[in-house]
Amino acid sequence: MQLQELLDRALVLADEGDWEQMAELLREHLAEHEAEAEVHCWLGVAERELGLEGVAYERFRRALALNPPWTRTCWPPRAPGWRPSTTPTPKSR
Repeated sequence: MQLQELLDRALVLADEGDWEQMAELLREHLAEHEAEAEVHCWLGVAERELGLEGVAYERFRRALALNPPWTRTCWPPRAPGWRPSTTPTPKSR
């Protein structure tokens, strides 16, 4: 699956509050997008919403290592019930 299609699908699930399906979708495609900060970051958001703070923390660390400027746009400190509505535009590498 192409990166943008994956992120679009994941964010629709997030908008619906379906964190479990979002996390499952992103995990299924993580290996093919291992070098993409966006995938790690949004997976971290989903895992944090599922109460998997330790796992989410590692996802955010990986995303930061891959692309620090982009990761700040989906960094986790958000109000409870926060739902992403759009995919941030990643900076060019």
